[in-house]
Amino acid sequence: MAHLLIDDLEAQMDALRYFKASHVLRVAASELSGRLSLMKVSDKLTWIAEVLLDQVLAVAWADLGNKYGQPARRGTGPGFAVFGYGKLGGIELGYGSDLDLVFIHDVVSGGATDGERSVDNAVFYT
Repeated sequence: MAHLLIDDLEAQMDALRYFKASHVLRVAASELSGRLSLMKVSDKLTWIAEVLLDQVLAVAWADLGNKYGQPARRGTGPGFAVFGYGKLGGIELGYGSDLDLVFIHDVVSGGATDGERSVDNAVFYT
């Protein structure tokens, strides 16, 4: 099995698309065969979305960090949260559902990243 390079953003996105497609196909096949109820289907689709969001956030953070450095923050941790509303928040996703997301950050106002190609903190999080 080939390992993905941290700076190969396109390969990482391809791997995430493959992950999504293969896992959604498994859920659909299980539903069609009668092994999963509608409630369990929505649970599993929601869990797939949560895993993907977690990984996309990690990939985006690493990519931005490599380009611009780390943002000035209060305390430790990323200072960033993603909240799911609608069907994602209610664990009710369907095959055609979109994701209603809100992104919140706690950034040092007027601060900037510590990289060679520094950007304003608000730009980094946006």
